[in-house]
Amino acid sequence: MSMIELIGGLAAGCVVGYIAKDKLSPTSDSRAAGKAEIEQLYAENEKLAKRNKELERETEDLLTELQKVRRSAKNDSGDLEDVEDKLDSALREIKALRQQNDTLVAKTKEYKAACESLEAQLKAYKAK
Repeated sequence: MSMIELIGGLAAGCVVGYIAKDKLSPTSDSRAAGKAEIEQLYAENEKLAKRNKELERETEDLLTELQKVRRSAKNDSGDLEDVEDKLDSALREIKALRQQNDTLVAKTKEYKAACESLEAQLKAYKAK
């Protein structure tokens, strides 16, 4: 290889390298646009991270509220069962009292009839 070919090759390489450098390396305008885009993406990422934290807190609050509601529903269910038991007991007592009342009414009628019969007998004895 001769010296001229070597110098020609070096010159061609420099020209190609210079052209490639311009095409491959970003210009100041493209660097500024890229930097602005990166800053915009960073700001959007920060907003999304903040929103995510807010939603996590809201989720925790809702889960806490759900636990309270479940406990309350469980207590209410227990209270409802107690009320139903008391109602059943009261209905049984009312039924027993009605039966006693019916029995007492029947006995009162018997006693009244017996008293009226005795009164009639007394009047009959007095009339003699």
